[in-house]
Amino acid sequence: MSEISASIEETNAIRAKLGLKPLNLGPETSGAKIAEENLKRQREEQAQKAREDEIKSKIAKSRNRRELNKVVPGKGLGEASDDEADDVYKWTIKSRKKEKERLAVEAAKRERQLQEMDEVYQQEYDEDQLAGLRVGHDLANFQEGEE
Repeated sequence: MSEISASIEETNAIRAKLGLKPLNLGPETSGAKIAEENLKRQREEQAQKAREDEIKSKIAKSRNRRELNKVVPGKGLGEASDDEADDVYKWTIKSRKKEKERLAVEAAKRERQLQEMDEVYQQEYDEDQLAGLRVGHDLANFQEGEE
């Protein structure tokens, strides 16, 4: 099979002789133009978004840098104070005192918990309910068939 090729102008001349409508040259070029414009607009939008993202990133870095460089109120590690411990002995006494206070708070908390548990058990069993109850502490006190 051999292929016959003709330009659009030649094809339009043949179609005119046959009484057919000529092929339109406009839509092909306008479609390409529209696609080209869409691509150009899309690239511009992407470039604009990239610029906006870059600016947002710079702003975030600046905020972070400003936050990191902010001066923290209070005394620094190198600044000594008159009311703070100056030597190891004073520091040791101070830390032991803090430890005793912490242990006292924990003991008070534990005491409250035990007191609450006692109250719960006291509510469950009354003296009338426990009357006649015998507690055996020796194995000889337990008789066969008893708990």
